[in-house]
Amino acid sequence: MNDEQCSILECGRSIYRKNLCRRHDYRRITYGDPLAGGPIRNTDHTATCQLPDCENPYLAQGLCGAHYQRRRQHGDPLYQQSFAQDQPCVVRGCVVLQTAKGYCGKHYQRAIKHGDPSISLRAEVGSGAISLQGYRIVTRPDHPNANKFGRLPEHRFIMSEVLGRPLLAEENVHHRNGNRLDNRPENLELWVKSQPCGQRVQDLVVWARDLLERYGGYVDGLPQGHAEDRSRD
Repeated sequence: MNDEQCSILECGRSIYRKNLCRRHDYRRITYGDPLAGGPIRNTDHTATCQLPDCENPYLAQGLCGAHYQRRRQHGDPLYQQSFAQDQPCVVRGCVVLQTAKGYCGKHYQRAIKHGDPSISLRAEVGSGAISLQGYRIVTRPDHPNANKFGRLPEHRFIMSEVLGRPLLAEENVHHRNGNRLDNRPENLELWVKSQPCGQRVQDLVVWARDLLERYGGYVDGLPQGHAEDRSRD
């Protein structure tokens, strides 16, 4: 190790090149002057925060990360947010304990993002999600029409409940009023897209008989029993 010191007055670091320490030599190359570029950052600091009773690792300006952020945000590294750790969140109906400014963690984050702790852009758990096509998707892992992830469109699930059986691959569910989120049974009607291969009369008769046997009790978009109930209204 070189015992000679940097030629810059009061530097005290060992020579790296051209009678300069590594830092002053870098400034000479970068700025053309070993003294240019502003004051050299102080690296002669303790390994931990300098505040009493704090042993967190040093980050900047004599402080650990937590105290440094408190000083930046509130002007005081010893600033303490006022909240009661043993009291529930101030939002009505929430029983989670406070973590900041009277709110629990969830409502505090909502207040920061939206200015109102009651605003949430996520639907309630179990209410489903909206697909890119505009249909509500629900989770029903045990349903025969569900995909490998246990999900299926809500309108197909409701129609299968109305029919009392799973839907067939060639069966579609149509929304009468065009609103894909209006999945009331009276707004849904069953459509079939299957047809026989070829146009022979024998094939058409067999297909028609199969169609009547399958959908004979399905009237006006609802099974026969539901249609009779609606006619009484």
